[in-house]
Amino acid sequence: MKDDPNAIIKERLKNIEDRIARLSFLKAHLFSFKEDIVKIDEPIRVFEGISLFYYYSLSQFILEINKLFSQDPWEYYSIPKLINHIDSTIKYVIWHKQKLTFQEITKEQYKLGELIWSGGEKTEWFEVATGDDLNKVKKIIKSQNEAIEQNKEIIEQVKLARDKVIAHLDKDFQKYNIKIPLESVAKLLNLAFNIFNVLNLEINGSSMHVESKAISSIKPIEKFNKIQRLIIEKKRARVENISIEELRDILK
Repeated sequence: MKDDPNAIIKERLKNIEDRIARLSFLKAHLFSFKEDIVKIDEPIRVFEGISLFYYYSLSQFILEINKLFSQDPWEYYSIPKLINHIDSTIKYVIWHKQKLTFQEITKEQYKLGELIWSGGEKTEWFEVATGDDLNKVKKIIKSQNEAIEQNKEIIEQVKLARDKVIAHLDKDFQKYNIKIPLESVAKLLNLAFNIFNVLNLEINGSSMHVESKAISSIKPIEKFNKIQRLIIEKKRARVENISIEELRDILK
């Protein structure tokens, strides 16, 4: 084994973490578009360009999710490859450990009604797992594989879409059911997020938090189009000014 048996694991974890963060941002924008497009009252042709952008962004989203769960030998940074590596070297992996020590209350303090509130003193260290601890981490690894297996159907659908249409256009692509709802692909991203946090907490003692809020890309275009149409209408009516109230109604 190398001097640091966790080196490969940490490298893979970092790579997966970065990709999950970027995909979470993309997911937020895809959902924002999907929710906003059904609310607009403008002609759909106004949004043809951005709709095309949505289509290719969703395709890229599917591609990246497929990479995260791929079992292909050339996909080095996938979650299954990370789990398999941990499982095969589990006796050498160095795990994060911690304990909290709380201040004891004496009988005198208790009798006097003195309550001592403390978050405790945290002690952290890293060590190889043995005995019951080894059995515990083996169960953790097994549960991650089981979580992937429970979502096998969606993972296979994503791979089929990738293989037959997105990465390659199969001559019989129309035979396959490749219409995958955004919600299904997002479910796999959530699965990746949860697995990452479980493993990273056990290895590095930390977890990631992602809060991605997307600013609507449709509403500004819709408002711009309404203002542009209002200007044309005013010119045709030979009206020189647009009132603040008219603009406020559009921009609200």
